[in-house]
Amino acid sequence: MEVYNHDLVILGTGLAGLRAALEAAQQSKGELDIALVSKLQLMRAHSVAAEGGTAAVMRQDMGDSYELHAWDTVKGSDFLADQDVVDFFVHEMPKEILHLDHWGIPWSRTEDGRIAQRPFGGHSYPRAVFAADKTGFLEMQTLYDTLMKHTKKINRYDEGFVTSILIENNRFAGLTMIDMINGRQVLIRGKALIIATGGAGQIFGFTTYSETVTGDGLAMSYRAGLALKDMEFIQFHPTGLIPSGILMTEACRGEGGTLLNSKDERFMGNYAPSKMELAPRDMVSRSEMTEIEAGRGFPGPDGLDYIHLDLRHLGRERILERLPLIREVTINILGWTLSRDRSRSARWRITPWAACIRILKVTQLLKIFGRRAKSLVCHCMAQIDLVRIQQPNVWCGDE
Repeated sequence: MEVYNHDLVILGTGLAGLRAALEAAQQSKGELDIALVSKLQLMRAHSVAAEGGTAAVMRQDMGDSYELHAWDTVKGSDFLADQDVVDFFVHEMPKEILHLDHWGIPWSRTEDGRIAQRPFGGHSYPRAVFAADKTGFLEMQTLYDTLMKHTKKINRYDEGFVTSILIENNRFAGLTMIDMINGRQVLIRGKALIIATGGAGQIFGFTTYSETVTGDGLAMSYRAGLALKDMEFIQFHPTGLIPSGILMTEACRGEGGTLLNSKDERFMGNYAPSKMELAPRDMVSRSEMTEIEAGRGFPGPDGLDYIHLDLRHLGRERILERLPLIREVTINILGWTLSRDRSRSARWRITPWAACIRILKVTQLLKIFGRRAKSLVCHCMAQIDLVRIQQPNVWCGDE
């Protein structure tokens, strides 16, 4: 068995893991020997899937405040959150946003050059800072780029599947790991451990989490005798693409998307009349479920009912402005499709795909639209290939 020794071991390389490694390297002025361990390649963490934005108080001169942000957070948690932790994060987040700005993240900006913000669920002020609709990916990329300045003291163990956390005399001693590249057993010794392995969303059969979010970090911690907290709090996101389960960013509602039941009613007025679709996620999820159980959902392709997220009224101009990674060709395809299909259900199912979801592979698209739409799908893919040839620097989203 190969043995490696380090001062600090960080298990997980999402946003939390990378930020912890960067802070440790900076605070120690490069004196700490740091190990970054992940079962994935570094930029494959689920953090890259976050699209919508990061909340922070950036407009105190325009009505926002730390107290208001803290109140929104505590109230949105039904007063179950640790209020000391909430207060800490509320005051730290603006600094983090500016750190990322100085490190080079391309935040979306207003016409006067300030970092742009938009409404998000549960917030009484539009404080979600965003970078187009790839916020998490660009935050990860920025942290990764900055981390490269500290490569002499940061050792990466990519594609290393950790199997156990070792404890000696009630202190962290190391990790056992399978090097999946070479098929070898590895022991990583360390003086301290930071666990940043994310959640356990894959315990559900239908989830917007990536396949890698399996909760093995939590399981190893439990087996090692470490305390776990708030295990019952798993967040349900209110909007996803049917039937694939791909998450539709909260920005779809933040920019004005509306939820409709089978009676064409904007039902959130019955549950959260002041916030409507921008109520906290758990409230929106419960409201959707109430409508479905009352028989006001739309029948789904897999036998399960669902609710419509209507984006048609936003229009082409707003979609291009707020979700700029959706290319011109996609909007043209949307118009081409709507002009040939007057089915309301078909319009809804095509609209969120064209406005909010990156282009999927042909086989996945056929599952969504059905075999009868094969010619449409092939036409879409042909148009995307044409754009890629004509504009090689344009990301078309089907990778």
